[in-house]
Formats: sequence, structure tokens, C-alpha cells
Amino acid sequence: MLVRIHKRIVRKWIISRMAAQEFYFHGAFDIAEEWPLLKILLVLALLPLEAIFVFAYARFIGSLSHYALPIIIMLIILNIVIANDVINRLKDDPMVDEAMASYNAMSPEGRKKSYSFGYIAPLIFVIALLPWLIMGVAIGVICLAEPK
Repeated sequence: MLVRIHKRIVRKWIISRMAAQEFYFHGAFDIAEEWPLLKILLVLALLPLEAIFVFAYARFIGSLSHYALPIIIMLIILNIVIANDVINRLKDDPMVDEAMASYNAMSPEGRKKSYSFGYIAPLIFVIALLPWLIMGVAIGVICLAEPK
């Protein structure tokens, strides 16, 4: 399921990065340079979602303060493993070549539009802000469900 959700994000990411390479950097696009960046973004997007479960456990069961560092290390390692799996599955997906071909088939106006703020802002919201917003709402609900 995570791969299917991430496919749409990666498709938009590829198109916006191709436009950035063309209009801002004036260079050639290399998809191999994008995978490490997407992996880091996925790791950072998964952290707040896992933090919800850690907070819920600490709120409902008991304190985890003695295990804070091992939990953080474990979550980061788990996220890296998940991100590697998702990225490796997406590298072999024909969607990548289709996204690059659809960008190359666009008109110059369409290419410039894919570099505009209106195209990139929802992508940034979904990748960077939505997981943290979900975490904030979930923690609020958990606090209301189990007041201290």
C-alpha cells in the first residue's frame, strides 16, 4: 500500500524536478540523483507516523523515558529499511520512465507550469507537512481519550 501511495508522489516529484533542472539549473536530469533524496524524505515522513504509536503506548501503558534512545534508533533503522524497500520497488517500476516520457512530451508552457508554486506546493504539503499534522491531531485525540 505504501508503494502505491508513494508512486503518485514520486511521479509528481520527477516531473517537478525535471522542470527544475530545465528551468533553474539549466542542466540534464538524472533520476539516479533523486533516489537518495526521496529515501530521506520518506524516512522523515514516516517518523511522525510511528511517533503516534510510541506516544499512545506511553500514554496508555506506561513511561518509556528509560528507553528513549533505543526507541529513536530503532524507529530510524526501521524507517530506513522501509524506505529502501519502497525505493527499490519504485526504481524498477515502468512509472518512472512513463513520467519522464510524459514530461518530455509536454509543451514548453506545460513544462513551466510544472515548475510553478501551484504545482509544487501540494507536493511539499503531502511530503513534509501532512505527516506532522496527522501526528498533532492523533496526539490531541489520544490526550482527550486518556486525560492525565
